[in-house]
Amino acid sequence: MFGILADGSNILLPQPASSIAAEIDWLTWFITWVSIIFGVGVIVVTFLIAWRYRHKPGVNDRGHGATHNTQLEITWSVIPGIIVLLIAIWGFQGYVRFNVMPPEALEIQVTAFKWGWTFTYPNGHSEPVLHIPKDVPVRFVLSSQDVIHSLYFPNFRIKKDVVPGRYNKLWVIATEVSPHKEGIDWTDPDSFVYDVDKPETYVDGFNIFCTEYCGTKHSKMLSKVYVHPTRDTFDAWLKTASDPFRLDKEGNAPKTTLVGQKLAKNAGCFQ
Repeated sequence: MFGILADGSNILLPQPASSIAAEIDWLTWFITWVSIIFGVGVIVVTFLIAWRYRHKPGVNDRGHGATHNTQLEITWSVIPGIIVLLIAIWGFQGYVRFNVMPPEALEIQVTAFKWGWTFTYPNGHSEPVLHIPKDVPVRFVLSSQDVIHSLYFPNFRIKKDVVPGRYNKLWVIATEVSPHKEGIDWTDPDSFVYDVDKPETYVDGFNIFCTEYCGTKHSKMLSKVYVHPTRDTFDAWLKTASDPFRLDKEGNAPKTTLVGQKLAKNAGCFQ
């Protein structure tokens, strides 16, 4: 399908990185090209008819009134009908598959607030950015502390509204490791440098956006998802990241004030 390159990438969308991204891209481009082809066809025929039957000076013959053409009417009804039916069946099948949560998925709690995200892992550790392992089903349980937000992963091609007063669920199987620095130590939390006060400065990882207008800083409600190459590196990272008193590379213990500052930032206390 035009628009999808040989390596599976997309000329208009970011790198596909989930198990359902390719199917969504294919259907999107199919609908796009059907719309382009039929749209251009209607415009061309309209132009030709307008030109052929334009008013000509000195010619007063208005011709006969329009009649009907059964074959033409059947053709322009049946062919679009079949195409629309195919799109509906194809889209519904994908919708059903997407709404069946994989069993035994890694569950991560996602909390939205004005204006940021908090991702809480099964052991209780929380961060403003997301870490998940590659090729492992991950289920997100979404909740909001204030207004309606919307969690969007462009590379995964998934999005879900985060509504106050209720829980929504979303799942993904990441199929690509996220962009990262060369020689990164995936098990070391210090390898992932970010400033929760300046999310627009994040350089690695896949993007996370809020796609529901939620206030003055909606455009800065940004985060990143780091897809680890294996479940083992993810588990090792989570174990280390969960210890706020862990030693640095030189073997020094962190200052108590820095520990408190990090915990407060991760919990969104400074928002």
